[in-house]
Amino acid sequence: MIKLPEHIVQFIANNHIVNFAAKSESDFWAANCFYAFDDKQARLIILTNKSTRHGQIMLGNNQIVGTISLQIDKFSELEGIQFSATADQVKQSPSSLLQSVPLEYPHKGHDALL
Repeated sequence: MIKLPEHIVQFIANNHIVNFAAKSESDFWAANCFYAFDDKQARLIILTNKSTRHGQIMLGNNQIVGTISLQIDKFSELEGIQFSATADQVKQSPSSLLQSVPLEYPHKGHDALL
């Protein structure tokens, strides 16, 4: 189990949009998605659909890279994190995983990947 530093845990917990890119042998794609943070397992639960271009790529190659950053107006306020990760489709109901997200969850047509 990876133990993240507390300031990184707080940064991830206080934001809700992740930017990431997925790549296959013949294609690559970037996406912005909402996420929930599972701090106990140090993982992001990304809300997306496996029929999207990035979803299809991740089903074939689950290695992704991404960033989480603040939406800022001044360069001096720039703050964020970068990561590389393995994306796997969640086997349990996305609804139960996303209860902690303070966003309206569209229950139809979305899968959770982490």
